[in-house]
Amino acid sequence: MKIPGLISADLGPAGGSKKTNQEQLKKACQEFEALFVQNMFKQMRASVPDSGLVKAAAGRDIYRDMIDVEVARQAATGDNSLGIAEALYRQLAPKQAGKP
Repeated sequence: MKIPGLISADLGPAGGSKKTNQEQLKKACQEFEALFVQNMFKQMRASVPDSGLVKAAAGRDIYRDMIDVEVARQAATGDNSLGIAEALYRQLAPKQAGKP
């Protein structure tokens, strides 16, 4: 049964192919880098005192966090990434390939 509008994960067979596993590993590494960059943005914002230029509103922090999430995702998957995802992938890929 398919329900339109809901996100569904196609998990496929339990073993999965090596290509699929490598793609999933690469995606997980990029998501880790995005999370790292997002937390870095959050800490950078916390270190700067509020100037009062923009009034504190109920949605300001929510929208700021949403922007940080999207910028972090783009930074982690683009050509100008920090390289954390690639380094993590190079370290974990041989271990993933050796799995039965």
